[in-house]
Amino acid sequence: YGIYKAKAAAGRSEQTPETLSANDDEEARKIKWFKTMKSIAKFIAKEQMKKHLGGEK
Repeated sequence: YGIYKAKAAAGRSEQTPETLSANDDEEARKIKWFKTMKSIAKFIAKEQMKKHLGGEK
């Protein structure tokens, strides 16, 4: 699991070693996708809170 996390943290600049199986590569993509979606959700939540807390006065 540590390998997957490290690959996801390294981003696109990392070269995928040939020793990793297709499953390892797919798992790393899933983690990157999850982190991206989490970041987007966090951004949207912050924007909604700004509207809710600051816009109704």
